[in-house]
Amino acid sequence: MKRQGLLSATGILMLGLVMLMTLHEWDDTLPGQEDGILTAPAIVAKSITARAFSEEDGSLQYYLTAETLTQYDHNPLTEMQQPELEMANDKGSWTIV
Repeated sequence: MKRQGLLSATGILMLGLVMLMTLHEWDDTLPGQEDGILTAPAIVAKSITARAFSEEDGSLQYYLTAETLTQYDHNPLTEMQQPELEMANDKGSWTIV
């Protein structure tokens, strides 16, 4: 009986070791895919809505909507499809499409 328990424990340890080795290999990129990590987007969002309000009186400063938003780690710019920005101040309002 002790031998069966020892074999079971050894089998479980071997299975765990194989799983750890496999997971470690999955962290690495495939050959030729090094640039894919640099060009892949970090954030992709759909149906974006953003609002900013004035701290002084709580009035709406801007209202932004976009169909999609894409942000990359390697690029400080944010890409949007079909953005529409409505800005307001004490002199009037603007709509930028």
